[in-house]
Amino acid sequence: MSKINYISQERAFDDTMARFRFEYLSILADLAGSFGLMPIQQPELNPEQRARVQNFAVTNLKYALKALSRHKGYIKRLHIKKSDVRHYMMNAGKLTDEEFARIQEILWNIRDIRHEIREKLLPEDEVIIESERKRSRNLRFNTKDHWLPLH
Repeated sequence: MSKINYISQERAFDDTMARFRFEYLSILADLAGSFGLMPIQQPELNPEQRARVQNFAVTNLKYALKALSRHKGYIKRLHIKKSDVRHYMMNAGKLTDEEFARIQEILWNIRDIRHEIREKLLPEDEVIIESERKRSRNLRFNTKDHWLPLH
């Protein structure tokens, strides 16, 4: 038997675990900040850094809305107008504090909606997996899923 190299799988596993640790620590930091255990201090940014942060937030908003548009009815829950989104995208580096706070609020709401969607889709995925297991229990490997002619 040939040896199997598991290095790439181990690296992928390590990367995934590091991402999970980072997400867990960020959740803990959010909780500590929301309970007042840890004061949240925003560092003072120069105009160039501020523009970069705003561009990043607007880009995140754009992609989050695009991903959310695949699921019907969720964008209406954000209470956001197309004209507002266009304004944010056109003035990405020159937003006021109120506009930037509104974008951050929308991104937090999108995050909550994503959790709802994920929890809703998980049971559907489990049902699909179980039905495929039942259907393919007697199938052989590398055969097509239709009638094969006799030779």
